[in-house]
Amino acid sequence: MNTPNINIRSAQQSDLSEVYALIKALAIFEKEFNEPENSFDQFTKDFNNNLYGCLVALYSEEVIGMALYFWGYSTWKGKMLYLDDLVVKESYRQQKIGSQLFNAIMDIAKNESANVVRWQVLDWNQPAISMYEKVNASFGKDWWNCQLEKNKILNYKSI
Repeated sequence: MNTPNINIRSAQQSDLSEVYALIKALAIFEKEFNEPENSFDQFTKDFNNNLYGCLVALYSEEVIGMALYFWGYSTWKGKMLYLDDLVVKESYRQQKIGSQLFNAIMDIAKNESANVVRWQVLDWNQPAISMYEKVNASFGKDWWNCQLEKNKILNYKSI
């Protein structure tokens, strides 16, 4: 399959509805239908407050993919870029568009002197795992992902 001529650029306010739709599509792909709780209004507000960065992949001015990231800090490694989501519309998958988005994320990490880039991948998402294996990514086996959702935060009792 030929790779279409894709333009990768930083997301703009006018892209957010298409990016938000991709996030919803990703939840379906990941079989997490009810997980997205963030409203579009909050998503837009957070974009305007620079809480995250986002790249979009455009084909003929249509947003067909995105990579959403934010900056963090590791006490062991220092400055860290966290890639939260990378998704390409289903009809455009297997055309190296995900690789182009990932390459652009790595360019940001290099240009901003990140010491580490982190992300997660589901253990059954073989196409993504294969892509990450090609860049010699380290796959953690010893650490568990932990989180507390909003309702648990609100009901938190000191230990």
